[in-house]
Amino acid sequence: MKLREATPERLTLEDRPWITGIMIGGFTLIFVGLGLGLILQGDLTGGLLMGGVGGGLGFLAFWAFVRRTIVFLDRAARVVLIREASLFGQTESRYPLSSVRRATVETSRSSKGGSTHRPALEMADGSTLPLRTVYISGRGAHDVAVRVNEWLAPAGATDGAAGRTGETA
Repeated sequence: MKLREATPERLTLEDRPWITGIMIGGFTLIFVGLGLGLILQGDLTGGLLMGGVGGGLGFLAFWAFVRRTIVFLDRAARVVLIREASLFGQTESRYPLSSVRRATVETSRSSKGGSTHRPALEMADGSTLPLRTVYISGRGAHDVAVRVNEWLAPAGATDGAAGRTGETA
């Protein structure tokens, strides 16, 4: 997620998965193109399988993994607004800013020892609200959590709470 706006009144984060979308779209077009090539060579069954199955799976992957997400934390409106857009439209969720305790990082560990992360908000009722649907590798989720915690901290706070991110499995 990228920082789009950071003022005392509003923090805006945005995730546009361009590379993921281009890669999935490219692979989908390759399978559809190979299927069309097989059909033109007279192999109707192979072409329909290659293009239909490959294109269908590519479409499903695009739907599942390519979502533009914008998160607004707004002090003036006292709201956290999460907008998510996919191939099938846009959804918008609102939460009271007062119900947010802090930002945290959710971690998913694989059986092979690796881990991926996503930023989330820890709510007053103990639940977590993910800021993106997919987990990613690297420090991006940690950086987002630190930035959100800095913004959430009251002006002049010096106890170090702004830098804590916490992790949940």
